[in-house]
Amino acid sequence: MGIHLAITLFVCLPLGSRQEPPADTQPENVEEVVTTVEEAVAERLLKQHGEATRAGDSPGLVVVLRKMSAHDNASFAAPGLKSLGYRASKADKAAAKLEAEELGLKGKKELEAIENLRVSAVQAAAARLLGNQLGNKKVASALERLFRDKDLRKDRPEACAAVILSMGKLEVQKSEQDIFSLLKSNPQEDIARACVRYFGLIKTKDKSIVRTLCTELDAPAPADVNGGTNPPAGYWEQRWKTWNAIRRDVSWALKEITGQVFRPAEGDHPSDSRKALEYIKEHAKELGIR
Repeated sequence: MGIHLAITLFVCLPLGSRQEPPADTQPENVEEVVTTVEEAVAERLLKQHGEATRAGDSPGLVVVLRKMSAHDNASFAAPGLKSLGYRASKADKAAAKLEAEELGLKGKKELEAIENLRVSAVQAAAARLLGNQLGNKKVASALERLFRDKDLRKDRPEACAAVILSMGKLEVQKSEQDIFSLLKSNPQEDIARACVRYFGLIKTKDKSIVRTLCTELDAPAPADVNGGTNPPAGYWEQRWKTWNAIRRDVSWALKEITGQVFRPAEGDHPSDSRKALEYIKEHAKELGIR
């Protein structure tokens, strides 16, 4: 692994000498550079991970996993995999119960939701760490297995988004159609962003996916406001909210796939959706899109 292998948490920007899209088409980003780590530092982090795991200390695990994520070290795959399968510990359950009591929450579902937040934070941190492990088939398989857990998408969206992004970084393409189906279901915003960036990371060649990305440059709107089959206002409110969260990521993904800059709708300015669709139609063969 090189000293300048670039990763991102929840979002990633293209690196290198390639021309970047204008700033107003780029998503907000948080970029970190993965570096090598001294043996003594690696040993200390591994020890801290072991201690936090035995204590069931989920906040402590998140901290150490994030520290590991800043370094390129194959020995971090094992703790990452272990934490990817994290389940609520006794300490988590006790903390969740106390928090529920302080908030006046008495239902079982509310208590489980608080526990899930703690589990999701650990699994998300582990997934981001594992996104550094290029070429590790065991890691890729573990991420795929967790992605197939439907409870992950429903109860732990932070972890789900991180898993999808790391699958993209590792160029795991087996779940491409499942991720496409998830995107079409209008999921929570962070998951939707992860789905879009996944397609840019793997540089998808699926025509249906690419065309969908082209249409997502446009703000969503009903074909017939007064039509009997038009979904209720709540649907369009959530649909617009999700679109607004992903539109710049869509532009980035299309740049990765096509090499061209296509702008999303911005205020009163229309998008390049039609232009993008025409470009794909004309250049699909040379781009390998089918």
